[in-house]
Amino acid sequence: MTRLRRLNNALIRIPRGRKSRTSQRASTGDTAIITGEKLDDWIAEIERRLEGFEQKFERAFGYPSGENFVSKNEQTLTSESQRKLPQGLEVFYSKIDEISMPDVENGLFVHPIRVAVAGERAGYPTRVTGAINGEITVFGSDGGGGLFVYFTSSDCIYRLRGGMLAGATYDVSDGGVELLSRTLWGFLEFISDTLIAAISDMSK
Repeated sequence: MTRLRRLNNALIRIPRGRKSRTSQRASTGDTAIITGEKLDDWIAEIERRLEGFEQKFERAFGYPSGENFVSKNEQTLTSESQRKLPQGLEVFYSKIDEISMPDVENGLFVHPIRVAVAGERAGYPTRVTGAINGEITVFGSDGGGGLFVYFTSSDCIYRLRGGMLAGATYDVSDGGVELLSRTLWGFLEFISDTLIAAISDMSK
């Protein structure tokens, strides 16, 4: 018998004085095409906003924030990464290695390249069944047990949570599936919008 285990408590981070916000719709950047140049511009914008975020965080809560950062990839992708990553993620990881924002909402994280490539070896599913069916690449998570996944057949980005993991298959109901964007670029705009909203909340 295959042993089932829940994955809805994975990578939980304790929020620092804020409540989680649920996305009401997919990001508006669905038709944008991701390029290396656009990624460079996005990284610069996020780094600038994170600097302002950390300053406001300390004023608002009286103690410094955790380490919130975007880590650039300075190396050429390995042949294994190029072979295993979907094309959209391959472009993304050619510029970015990791995103860690433990203090934005309940936490926003994009896993390092080695974790995204490892898939099942890192304890993550490579296929989803139930409300949606197909091959996936888990490349990030939030601080409440949700997984950010790249859906191979459509290039859509979903947040999955509350499902059951059996081997490399994640079975999830309708209530555990949230479409964040129809493109990877839209997902990055989702991160930008979430960060901007967190900064705005601390300004009130």
